[in-house]
Amino acid sequence: MAWSKARRVATRGTVHDPGRAITHKRIIIRLYLKGYLTPEIARRTKHSDEHAIGISVLLIRFVCSRIER
Repeated sequence: MAWSKARRVATRGTVHDPGRAITHKRIIIRLYLKGYLTPEIARRTKHSDEHAIGISVLLIRFVCSRIER
């Protein structure tokens, strides 16, 4: 197999290979689709207030990816 010229970024998902386990991302997106707001999602997934911004970023990326399709 030939390597592409683009470099691949090592992420936790590729380094640790969590497999098909449900990640926080899936849980967060499911809660969002059920209508929960970011503060409630953060509380339910045991994220601190400081990490709630990460939930917002994840949801923005999710929504944008849906719009692009």
